[in-house]
Amino acid sequence: MKKQKKQMISLILLCLVLAVGIAAFFALRAYNERQAAIEAARTSGGDYSVTDLDSAAIDGLTVENGQGTMNFSLKDGTWYDAEDESLAMKQSTITAMVNKVCDLKGVDIIENVTDFDQYGLAEPRMRVTASGGGAALTLLIGDTNTAVNRTYVCVEGETTVYTTGTSVETQFDHTIEELIEEPEEEEGTEEASES
Repeated sequence: MKKQKKQMISLILLCLVLAVGIAAFFALRAYNERQAAIEAARTSGGDYSVTDLDSAAIDGLTVENGQGTMNFSLKDGTWYDAEDESLAMKQSTITAMVNKVCDLKGVDIIENVTDFDQYGLAEPRMRVTASGGGAALTLLIGDTNTAVNRTYVCVEGETTVYTTGTSVETQFDHTIEELIEEPEEEEGTEEASES
């Protein structure tokens, strides 16, 4: 009888150890999956939606950066410099800027911010305003945290700050001259100049 009782206790202890081991395995697995998801969000541009606009509804874009202010307007499917519509603009670059401001993803989120100065957003380095249908949204681009290679951004009037990859800066860091489409030389003109 004593032998059976010892075997029963041993069996119960063995089952308990097995149950704890299985629980620890699944808990560690869940933790690792969460960490992998966080890391994937960091490297893929994040899961936080900074802006979510329909780019097809946008017919105006203003970019203020350290090099000046550029105003663009969309007419009949073509982007123009609002100051001089005679200039042929690089359509793909302006469209890329519109797409970026309309669907910007953040990597990290800081909520209920009251001191925007610490993120370089009280006096942002860049302001990008997309407008259409009587509404407008202004994206503020602030300082870059070089330790983690992230840039602070927020939507004007909101108290949430996001970090994004630094590519958001380069997307809007142009001069109007850089966005003017170079006229293509005609073959006849080129041959005449070679003679």
